[in-house]
Amino acid sequence: MVFGFSLPAQSVSQQQQGNSEFGPTPAFPFRSRIVPLERESGNHRYWVASSSHAEDIYLPPPMIFPNVLERFLKEGKINSVVLNASRAGIDIPGNVDDLKRWGGQWKPDYAILYQMSLSIGSIAKHVLGSPKQVASVKASDVKEGPVTWINRLVEKTTIYANVKGQITARIGASRVLANGLGQQAEQEFTAMLRDFIGAARSIGSVPVLTTFATSYTRKHLGEIPQDIALGLFKYSSVLSVEGWVASVEQFNVAVKRVATEERVLLIDVESAVAGHPEFFRDFVHFTPAGHEAVAKAMGMALLHFEQEEALASSDRERAAP
Repeated sequence: MVFGFSLPAQSVSQQQQGNSEFGPTPAFPFRSRIVPLERESGNHRYWVASSSHAEDIYLPPPMIFPNVLERFLKEGKINSVVLNASRAGIDIPGNVDDLKRWGGQWKPDYAILYQMSLSIGSIAKHVLGSPKQVASVKASDVKEGPVTWINRLVEKTTIYANVKGQITARIGASRVLANGLGQQAEQEFTAMLRDFIGAARSIGSVPVLTTFATSYTRKHLGEIPQDIALGLFKYSSVLSVEGWVASVEQFNVAVKRVATEERVLLIDVESAVAGHPEFFRDFVHFTPAGHEAVAKAMGMALLHFEQEEALASSDRERAAP
């Protein structure tokens, strides 16, 4: 039994059949439409840095939001190429490494970051990871597990990693859980954001930050299905469901603050997509309708930005002697 995820049974190879125009290939490391390294005149390149949210091997490439974004931009009369540099399991430091490794060759005009859940999980592990720290949470935050003797048994059993991950979710629900991450976690996250901004600027790209969306928000705390709540323990065994919601809220505020301080473009995906369970297959991964909604939110923001840039450029030309 799988908790928190309902995925199609197709394999990656099956998904790729009939989609030979899409990568990745040995020469093209992106899950997007294959284009040559050399740029066409007047072409705008958009680099999408994310993890499984944007790679999404469970859907054909044309249905995932980076590739839907390319279609949306072209419909808006922008000669665009989207490079989907997203890979499952990589966090922002991995996105930074990829940007440094390939960005100089592919020369994106914009580098868009969509990340958060992996950051929360990794930061929570060392900020809240010790038993002493977690036990300091007040007793009212304790979540009771279904059967304690099963919990003790499975903790001593060696099983396949994917099954272990699901059982760990059940075990996690019986522990004392934290309802937030605190300032140290926020500082670490903002440092990651600034690293990405610096990496984008170092290759001549315009960095773009985005807020992060989840299927359920604070106003839905009492409505979150058990399978989705349990699925969160795969990412962190020390945060409660309320802790996840609070951490996303806290980090989204941090994204907005860093965007203002660094004067970079911000796309508010959260406002457009969050709190719509029909857009998600779990807490953080999208359905086809969700991919469309994310692409539309990003596309509208980028089209507006391009229009403003075109007007500013025209004004500068008229003002020139």
